Amino acid sequence: MIRTAARTLAALIGLACLISSATAQSNSKTKAYTLHGTIQEVKDADKKVTVKHDKIEGYMGAMTMDYGVSDPEMFKKLKAGDEIVATIYQDEYTLYNIRLVQIDDRVHGVKRK
Repeated sequence: MIRTAARTLAALIGLACLISSATAQSNSKTKAYTLHGTIQEVKDADKKVTVKHDKIEGYMGAMTMDYGVSDPEMFKKLKAGDEIVATIYQDEYTLYNIRLVQIDDRVHGVKRK
C-alpha cells in the first residue's frame, strides 16, 4: 500500500512537471518584431485597435489589422491618429510595449522662444 501511494505520488509529481513545462513553453514569446504604425480606430467593445502599419521586416508586409493591447492603461490612452511603435510576437496579434511617437518641434520648423 505504501509502494502504491509512493508510485502514485511520483507519477503526479512527474505529471505536474510536464504540465508546468508545457505551459511555460506555450507562454514563451518565440520571435519579437517591431511594429511602426498609426492607430486608425479604437474598438472599446473588443478591446482592440486597428493599426495601419509599415512592413514588419522578416514577418509581414504593410497592412491594416486589428490588434489586442497588452496594457489596459495604455489602451485607454490610445486614439485614432496616434503614431506608435510596439512589439509584437510571431503568430500573436497583441501589441506590447507600446510607445507613442513624439515628433520633435524642430522637425516642423517651429522655433522655440
